[in-house]
Formats: sequence, structure tokens, C-alpha cells
Amino acid sequence: MAVIEESVKPMDIMKIEILDEDTTKPVYAVGQLKWGAYRDAEVKKDSYWYFGPMKNYVTYVFNGLRSSISWDCKATIDYSIPCEGCSHCYKKKPKQSSGWFSRFMKDNDTDKRKYSGIYNPECDIIHEKKITTSDLTLLTTNVSRNANEAQDISKLIVEIGPDRVDYFDFIRNGFRREKGEKSDLTEIIEAKMLEINPESNKNAMFSIDNESYEVKPIKVTLLPKTLKMFCSRNAINA
Repeated sequence: MAVIEESVKPMDIMKIEILDEDTTKPVYAVGQLKWGAYRDAEVKKDSYWYFGPMKNYVTYVFNGLRSSISWDCKATIDYSIPCEGCSHCYKKKPKQSSGWFSRFMKDNDTDKRKYSGIYNPECDIIHEKKITTSDLTLLTTNVSRNANEAQDISKLIVEIGPDRVDYFDFIRNGFRREKGEKSDLTEIIEAKMLEINPESNKNAMFSIDNESYEVKPIKVTLLPKTLKMFCSRNAINA
């Protein structure tokens, strides 16, 4: 029905590039990137299929003491803070394919003209943060669990969990996540661009929109309101 009505809603996109690998194509995501112990437990759910609907919960029980889980994620995060739009954000127009997929991409010529006269000195300042955590989630506002989020401001949201978590807290937080609730957080960073440089990536994996990728140094750039998604009129007004 949304296609018939031509009801579309602009969505944010994450452009994810591997640093120091110019030949690798970027990955695009609309949802989230996960790294850490909870991510590793979540991808093992299907191996407990014989528990039926309880498999989503027992994965935390059975993996809460495994050394193969990414309990100790150390990295340096370099990031710039969110910007509502300025000349620096729109000084370059990204190249877009002339194929069928380009029909769903928003042309940013209007935004470029709108923000060309706005100067924000904070836009391109890079901040550095060293982290040690058992859980890191990078979200777009498309899927942010904060119902009070100002949806008109596009940004990346980095949720950082505790550096250590014991067995019972791991289970408790895992159950909360399965219910759609937040697990324990120690810090939230908001950004429009960030680089994640892991200290060690041995046998570790990211999940990007539920697809697994090897942990490597990456650059994540927010492409605000870039994808035109067909949806119901109620969703557009939400």
C-alpha cells in the first residue's frame, strides 16, 4: 500500500569503511553495529534451536562464562559531534549510482544550497576517547531505543557498556535486551562521524545490521536522511 500511495520517509544511513584499505568497498547500514559479549552470544542463538522459544534466553546462560566471548573490547574512538547542517557538512556531494537503486537516494543539492552560508566551527573538530568495554553498540536514530530522541536531528549514537560484567549481570542484561529494554550503560557518545581503532581484533567480529564482519579499524560516516524508504503514512507522521 505504501508503494501504491508513494509514501516515503527519509532515513539515515551509516557508511562504514575499513581504514587503510582503499580497495575494499564500503558497507552501508540503516540500523546498528554491535561489538562485544552480547553480540557474540546473540549470534549463537540458532545453535540452541532445540530449546524452542527459550533459545534467545539460554544463549546468555550457556555463554556467560566462555572465554571465546569478547569480554574485553579496547579501542580508541575519534569522533566529531552532530551538526544540524553547515557549509562543512555539504561542501562535497557524494557520487550516486545511475542505476535503479539511485531512485531511492535523496538528492542533496537542496541541502547544499540551504546550508552553504552556515558556519559551525565545532563541526570538524575531532575528539578522542579511549574505551574498554564488554559491549558497544552504534545506532542510527532510525532504530534508537530512546523514545524521547529528537528525530529531526540526525546523528550516530554510541552506547558503551561496563568494562566488566559478572555472570549474573550478563544473564540479567541479556534477558532485558531480549525484551527490548536497555542493558547497563556507562556512557553515550553522539557523533556524525567516528573512527573505531581496536587495540586487538583477534578472532573478534562486528555485527552490522545482523551481518558478521571481521573487527578492523573502521570509519563510520553518517549520511543524514539519504535513503527514501517506502512506509505507511502513519509511520511518516510518527
